[in-house]
Amino acid sequence: MASAAEFQTTYSGYNVDFNVQRAYVQDAVNAADAAINFSQYDLVYVVAPSNASSLPNSPSFIASVGWGAWADGVELRHGATFGQDLSHWGYKVLNHETGHVFGLPDLYAYAADQHQAAGGWDLMGLISGPAPDLLAWHKWKLGWLADNQIVCQDGSGSTIATLTPLGASGGTKALVVRTGERDAVVVENRQVSQLDVSSSCFQPGVLVYRVTTTVGGGGIPPGSNTPVPGGPRPIRVADRLPNSTVAGCDARAAELANATLTAVNHAVTVAGVTVRVTAHSGFNRSVQVTVP
Repeated sequence: MASAAEFQTTYSGYNVDFNVQRAYVQDAVNAADAAINFSQYDLVYVVAPSNASSLPNSPSFIASVGWGAWADGVELRHGATFGQDLSHWGYKVLNHETGHVFGLPDLYAYAADQHQAAGGWDLMGLISGPAPDLLAWHKWKLGWLADNQIVCQDGSGSTIATLTPLGASGGTKALVVRTGERDAVVVENRQVSQLDVSSSCFQPGVLVYRVTTTVGGGGIPPGSNTPVPGGPRPIRVADRLPNSTVAGCDARAAELANATLTAVNHAVTVAGVTVRVTAHSGFNRSVQVTVP
């Protein structure tokens, strides 16, 4: 394996060139193979020396069949290569990059409107945001929420549900309204938890957002490599108070910091779906969705 000094040239570009990243992972696996039986593992995490300044960030490692690293008779196709940002963000980098391995997209745009769609409401967006839990939609995709914890509405009509806090165990976690073949509006209840920490930049309440599954990570639309500024995003949070920021918050999260419905009768309409808070009971929130 390269020395700390050799990292500066040997693996420079690992975060933009898959072939360099692949070689880096293979070298790391080779160096550790005598001590580790890699046939027992599904993921490989490679941590660079803290003084390897040419490895600033931590991209996930996701290889197609035949393009992974090899050891002990198995192909290692998933993991992450951690750079210097690991020492700053800690577990959040690990969770974010592992989210990619599990199929979750970047919620920030690879464009000028970088954090305007999701703000700091999910770890796959603004990693420094005040609410770095995963959205209920993502937890459902990962199988961390059971189907019986999701209330679904398909078509016109009205549905009422009582949502328990996303960060607590048990109960109904989301109300999902199907608005198209690949679109939905999701309603969830965000309260202070181990991940969503109490602060002036986190306003507990009902969070509403639109899901568009045809749009890839970074806002990349089908058949393109470039996001459209202001265009569709995988997740777009419905802002109860548009063009209103919360003072003292990270500018990238300030616009959506007050997006939640925090009081009874607060309402927002997105994609033709009107969501209204009908009652509070402790930390639970009752909501009504209406589709004409």
